[in-house]
Amino acid sequence: MDAAEALVLEVLQCAGVGADSAITGRAIADTLGMSLRSVQAAVDGLIKEHHQLIASTTSGGKLGYFLATTEAERQRYLAQLRHRMRELALRSEAIANCRLYQPATDLVDLMAG
Repeated sequence: MDAAEALVLEVLQCAGVGADSAITGRAIADTLGMSLRSVQAAVDGLIKEHHQLIASTTSGGKLGYFLATTEAERQRYLAQLRHRMRELALRSEAIANCRLYQPATDLVDLMAG
């Protein structure tokens, strides 16, 4: 575990466990004096390499990362991830079907109304 991962894990542990103890990535970054991207990378490493059950919540009560301690929290987070995967697949398909922007003709079309 690298230093950033260890620090992020320590902040999460100090915040408490469970969804009610969620803490935003920005709050973690500010606490540790690191970038939000560094916090996100540390969380990713903690999950993928060190098998820490760090979940996050993006709606409802508290927002942010938390150490999941119940099967219900794990399942809620998995459902959230699966929803994001479906939304990304839909966006990817839509982007694949979009026409490329052509400034000269698109501007003329816009001005013509």
